[in-house]
Parts: sequence; C-alpha cells; structure tokens
Amino acid sequence: RSPSDSRVPYIDRKWNAENIERWSRRGTYQFDEYFAEFEKAGMNWARVWMCSWWGALEWRRDWPGFQGVGRYNLLNAWRMDHLLQTAEEKGVFIDLCLTNHGQFSLFIDAEWRNNPYNAAFGGPLQSAAEFFSRADAKIAHQNKLRYMTARYGHSPAVMAWALFSEVEWTEEYQSSLRWNGTDMPAPNVESWHSEMAQFLKTTDPNRHMVTTHFSHPTRGAGTLLLPEIDYATSNAYSAFEEWGYGQFDASAAVAGFWSGVDSMGLDGFRRFKKPALIEEQGRHWAGGRQNSRKELEADLHAGLWSSVVNPLGGATGYWW
Repeated sequence: RSPSDSRVPYIDRKWNAENIERWSRRGTYQFDEYFAEFEKAGMNWARVWMCSWWGALEWRRDWPGFQGVGRYNLLNAWRMDHLLQTAEEKGVFIDLCLTNHGQFSLFIDAEWRNNPYNAAFGGPLQSAAEFFSRADAKIAHQNKLRYMTARYGHSPAVMAWALFSEVEWTEEYQSSLRWNGTDMPAPNVESWHSEMAQFLKTTDPNRHMVTTHFSHPTRGAGTLLLPEIDYATSNAYSAFEEWGYGQFDASAAVAGFWSGVDSMGLDGFRRFKKPALIEEQGRHWAGGRQNSRKELEADLHAGLWSSVVNPLGGATGYWW
C-alpha cells in the first residue's frame, strides 16, 4: 500500500531482509548507501572507529593485511580514503576515532591479547596500561598519527581526530575508578591526551579539532577539561541511572548530560565551557526487553528534540 493509506501498517519494501543481506556484502561500498541517505535526510555528521575489524592500520601480523607495529595496513588505509571521499561528496563530517578502547582493555570488549603492542607478539609493552606512559609506545603512536594527518588531513570531511573511544575501559584508567565506578584523577591518561593532542595540532596543517570520548558522562573530567581537547564527548543512554532516573527518559538523559542533576551532586558538561556532543544515545546499549521498536523510535524522537532545546554542539549520535 502507499504510505498515506493508514488502514494497515506500512512496510518499506526497501528495508526487507533480502535487501539488507545483499547490502551487507558490499563491505566498504555500503558507505555509499549510508551517506546518500544522510544527504537526503539532512544528516551531516557521523562517528567512525578505526578498529581491528574495520579500518585500523596496525594489528598482529598474522591477521590478513596487517604487519604489526609501525607497518600499516594499506587496504584499510584505502577503505578510509573511500569513506572520507564519499563523505565529502555528500556533505558529511566524520568524527574519526583513531583507537577503540578494547585494544588496551582486559575485560570490556577486550582485545589486548591480539594487540601487536603486546610483548607476546614482539611489541614494546608487558601490560596494556603501559601504553599511556612508555616512551617507545608513545613514539610508535605518534608515528601513526603523523601518517594519518599526512594521508587524511587534506579532507574537509574530517571533523575531528578522536584519540580514543570509552577511555575508562582501558586498563590504565581502571586504576582511577573507585569500587563503585566513580571517577578519580587519571594522571597518565590525562598527560597522554595532552601530549598526543598537542602533537596532532603541530602536525596537522589544516588544524582539525581534537577530541576524545568517555562511556559515562560522570567520568573523565580531568581529560575533557584539557585545553588541547576542543570539544567534550560522552554518552547519554536513557538507561543511565544518573541522567534518565532509571525510567528510560531520553529527554531527561540529554538534559542531564548538559545541565547535571543537582539532587545527586552531579555536574553536567556545561562546566567544561566548550562544545559538547552526545556520541551515543538510545535506551539501553545492550538491547534487551525494553528495546522494542516502538520504544526505540520514541527514544530517538525524544533524544533529538532534547538535543535541540539544550545548547549541545549537534544532534545525538543514535546508537541503534
């Protein structure tokens, strides 16, 4: 039936299982479809990870295309070339996450056992935590940052270099969390971010912004306050007790992200006095019974509305 006929539920035939399966085989070229849809809908920013399963330049050398630390996966480098070119053509700006947390985590999305920086694969580090403090690891990472700015820094589609995703799940940051998960200073993580952000700002001739990301908006203040971090990012799931009151209230979650919740003694992102973005928003990040299609659509609507009426840097990044 036509979308205007309200007698029976409308099903968009474009999004049937057969088409979704066909598109999933397109790999990198699926971004052509994504960004064409972005352009039609007026969407102009996206967050993309350079991770071991898509886009990373370094990983253990016995994985296809990878050659360990310091020798880069040129197939993945081309994938990012294509993504940025397509984004540029469609007017989309990319928050480019250069390192995902799992690479240096032992228990949340843990990938340390496959990381080429691990001494088990001839890398320089005995533990994942050393990534933020060992000079040889810093030099290797700066070499990769230099390559990225040389290869991708020309593109206006790069909105920002995002140094990390969900920093608090890395092994080094774990020592800065109390038993109940609340935040404490993380001096090695903070100094590493200051050093790497400064390096990018002196290496990138086109002066793209630099940011980083935390999973929970109550964490990472010492890092997000750094003057080298141009805008602050985190998540605002309506399942968060601190913002959504445990009631899956997307509007409250987004508003609390910015303004804070005085009754709980929490400060919102306005205290950083810099632009703020919610990079993940939705009901519950893990799915589950509360995430019906009706509820997810309601959460999307409420989250977008709330991002407009609060002074955020842009619309929310919808997880689902």
